[in-house]
Amino acid sequence: MGDANLSSEYGWNFRKYTPILNNINNVGPADAANIYILRLADVYLLYAEASAGANDAATALEYVNKVKRRAYNKDVNTPSAIDYTSLTGSTSATVAGDPVLGSNPLYYERWAELFAEGNWWFDVCRWHLGKSEAAFYVANQASASLQFPDKSYAWPIPLAEINANSKIASQQNPGYN
Repeated sequence: MGDANLSSEYGWNFRKYTPILNNINNVGPADAANIYILRLADVYLLYAEASAGANDAATALEYVNKVKRRAYNKDVNTPSAIDYTSLTGSTSATVAGDPVLGSNPLYYERWAELFAEGNWWFDVCRWHLGKSEAAFYVANQASASLQFPDKSYAWPIPLAEINANSKIASQQNPGYN
């Protein structure tokens, strides 16, 4: 698994939800880690996504902006100079040249607001962004190689399930035939 000399290895440590005052001697059912399962920002962004899917761009934009206003310590219910003006507006990721996040405030705000909370993988799968995310990673990493085949969006259906249900007989998720 790589070079034994770890001094040449680099990475980021995300301390989100890390129990700072916890130690190995703690006993009991709790480990002092208060992990949010669902936050209001997540609800707002999911509502914005549903509104956009229902062709209600105004509502979608308003809820994306509510999340951004809160992040910038603005009144969430009052329009602000930091607001996006459209669902295809430029985001902070434009500077990095990200073709997906750079011009999609909804995607960018989900990525930024929910960073390191375990949501991005599901967003990538739901929006089918795997190939573009892999290409962006490769373009920005020296000697990187990353593939994202279509079968990466879903697990195979277990054979026992296929055999037990005649309505899905001979069907399988793409790439697992």
